[in-house]
Amino acid sequence: MSISEFVTLHQVDRALGGMVVTVLVEAERDAELGAALQPSLRRFRRFVDDVVQLAPPELAADAEGQG
Repeated sequence: MSISEFVTLHQVDRALGGMVVTVLVEAERDAELGAALQPSLRRFRRFVDDVVQLAPPELAADAEGQG
């Protein structure tokens, strides 16, 4: 998913951020659900990594320290 696609989704429904957090929590809690979602979660992780690459260096440095 590209940033522009995510922005479009966010414009359609601002609750998407909360839903993403809920999915991550539930995938961790339920092993079967987590296994089923692994491909999607990997793609989401790559998306987030791509977003981080766009961050100004001063913000990226802070993110590295919180790892």
